[in-house]
Amino acid sequence: MSEGSESGSAHRRTVLLCGMAAFTLATALCAAAQGFTSMLLCRFLGGTSAAFVSPQIWAAIPQTVPTARIARTMALATAGLSVSQVVGIPAGAWLALLSWRAPFWVVSAGAAAVWVLLLKSFPSLPPAASAGGSGRRGVYADVLGRGPLRLLLAGYLVFQTGNFAAIASYGSWFTRDFAMDQTSVGAAMMALGTGNTAGALLGARLVRRLGPRRALAAPFVAVACLHRSRRRSPRRTGEHLKGRQMADRTSRASSAPGGTGNRGAARTP
Repeated sequence: MSEGSESGSAHRRTVLLCGMAAFTLATALCAAAQGFTSMLLCRFLGGTSAAFVSPQIWAAIPQTVPTARIARTMALATAGLSVSQVVGIPAGAWLALLSWRAPFWVVSAGAAAVWVLLLKSFPSLPPAASAGGSGRRGVYADVLGRGPLRLLLAGYLVFQTGNFAAIASYGSWFTRDFAMDQTSVGAAMMALGTGNTAGALLGARLVRRLGPRRALAAPFVAVACLHRSRRRSPRRTGEHLKGRQMADRTSRASSAPGGTGNRGAARTP
């Protein structure tokens, strides 16, 4: 929140390039880290740097794109995030087979290439004037002073809090209730990213057909219903899978040499 407001009052191109350069350096330092503490610190610096980059991208879209194409362009930007999830998981897993440092080096090199691309192509965009004045207080006074916008932001905060809480629980949920290994969990997360990509690409069409209000309400209701159904089906499925696994282990143990089934057979004259 602090970085978004402060960077909004500066030149967007300058903030974007500086943030991207800092992210590139922090990611490279992660690859060169000599321990978990230093890597965690570098990851924190990388996340902080990325927080300067993202607001500039989203803020630049309304300034550079015609009004009729803003929703579609934002959908494409969101789809890019989802595609990175689909591609990044298998690529990171493959690179990690070489070394745990390899994914960081590759991401740092890719970020450096993106920095050069931004340097050549990103336009010069001065910050938009805020009705509440400059500085952190002026920006948030302008945003929070608008009733409908304040309500939308509060709802989006609740939604994203629940969304990321659910995503954080997927790994343990898949492992516990579906007996998935690490590879299967990665594949499931790729499927999740594919769904996010499809939703982002179809979102603009949904807005045109249903209108902004209905297009916003329909996914909220659908997500709430799906998360509600999650509480019932997976646990029974997980218990069923665990029961099958236990039965398989018992069957293999009894049929193995020296197992209980072979012992009984050995005693039979």
